[in-house]
Amino acid sequence: MGTAAFVINKIAYVPCMVGPVESNSYKYDPETNRWTQFANFPASRWFMTGFSYDQKGYVFNGYGNEDNSWKYDPTTDKWTRLTNYATGREVRPGIAFVLGDRFYVSGVVDQIDDWPLYEAVGQP
Repeated sequence: MGTAAFVINKIAYVPCMVGPVESNSYKYDPETNRWTQFANFPASRWFMTGFSYDQKGYVFNGYGNEDNSWKYDPTTDKWTRLTNYATGREVRPGIAFVLGDRFYVSGVVDQIDDWPLYEAVGQP
């Protein structure tokens, strides 16, 4: 199943939700050419959108339960659930990008002209 990825300090993080119970999240260090496990992704989601911002990893959107917004802190190796930006609606895979001190996330909800935009300055 599709998943998100983000890079922090030259390490690639790939949070994976394989099924409703099984979660395997791995990070890749290109200097050692090794994959190691990190904190399991806590929600049942797949086909997510991911990016890094301010030394944190963010995962939004995808299919699964309604917990569609998460932040990962590599210094504590913990995930934090954020306020969902499209509450009560399934948000399919979408886009995410950072411009200056803002990050933007969007995804199709019901049809192509219904793209909610989540915009945050600094920490959400």
